[in-house]
Amino acid sequence: MPLATSAQVAEIVGQPRRPDVCAEELAGRIERQMIAMTVERPFGRRLWEVALTGLPYAVFKVGGGLAAYHDLHPAIGAAVMGWGTIDAVLNVVSLVLPSRVAHCVLSNVGRAIDRRPRAGGFEQIGLAMDTLSALAIVATMIGFGRITTLPEPVQRIWGLSVIANILGVGIDRVWRSVRQVARE
Repeated sequence: MPLATSAQVAEIVGQPRRPDVCAEELAGRIERQMIAMTVERPFGRRLWEVALTGLPYAVFKVGGGLAAYHDLHPAIGAAVMGWGTIDAVLNVVSLVLPSRVAHCVLSNVGRAIDRRPRAGGFEQIGLAMDTLSALAIVATMIGFGRITTLPEPVQRIWGLSVIANILGVGIDRVWRSVRQVARE
């Protein structure tokens, strides 16, 4: 696929064409603006993400850590529970300091690796790895039938977290689709 000229890119994004700006530079500016928008999302959107994704993932880690504490080794379980607890705190802090703190430990590690302003790539990889980890814990807990062995308050919170996360994903998907259709 051939690269777009600066005129084509400028036309797509609605910016005036400048002969001194090449397509790659303009594309870089657009990418930086998109990354900036992910950090500077409105509070309501950040609250949505924390309540329906971040905190449920933290609960999954704490619950999985509790099961690992009894089934595998206390040190492994304690480490996973600590990871979940730290993620819960980071999620709440990210509501008020989104430009300084990411949602979870792994995305903060990504930010620390790539400190370029508004880079975002490693942070997104960390967030993706966190998602995979949380969902792997859920799959493991379901697969080995360990959810029913959690103490009652944790079991109830786990169930509510699953419901919140699944409904959140579904509602978000519908919302994005409706917005996409409205733009066309």
